[in-house]
Amino acid sequence: MKSQSTNTAKPWTAFDSQSASVQLQSDSDSKLEFWNRGGKVCIDGALTVTADASGYDIAKELHAIADHVLKELEKRNKAGTLPSGTANEANKITPILGFEPYKDESTSIQLGNLTIENRLDRVEIYGKITLACDQNGYQEMIYLYSLSNTILSALDKCHKAGTLPKEIEIEKTVIKENPFQ
Repeated sequence: MKSQSTNTAKPWTAFDSQSASVQLQSDSDSKLEFWNRGGKVCIDGALTVTADASGYDIAKELHAIADHVLKELEKRNKAGTLPSGTANEANKITPILGFEPYKDESTSIQLGNLTIENRLDRVEIYGKITLACDQNGYQEMIYLYSLSNTILSALDKCHKAGTLPKEIEIEKTVIKENPFQ
């Protein structure tokens, strides 16, 4: 599996136009899309960030998009134009504490219906979340920004040490027939 980016964050403005969007794609079956919908940013899909050079490129773009959305929310927060928002039970946050990308096969964190799963050779992000342009959305975006920064930092450390492989091969999951049925 080889990661590749299909878009960049530059032409897209968060919370601006209902039709604007940006996508990150890591292979033909895996893409995460960010789009505007009526004053909200929706994140939907699946993305695999591999522990190789192409995953590093994807992590940089993911971080750039997270940074862009966070800066827009920070600008509105400083101007005092972010409403308090209402409690959203669907967007409960599982703490990032102890999340070390590419270090285990068991850590899974949750932000609403968006799941981030750790693997030794990749980090998988999948699901859907809608971030409102309010204090709740701001807190959720701080969380996503922190997560993207953690992933990018892990890959950056390997890149600087010269230990980041150019490409790794990830085997596709094979679904087998249940022998007990």
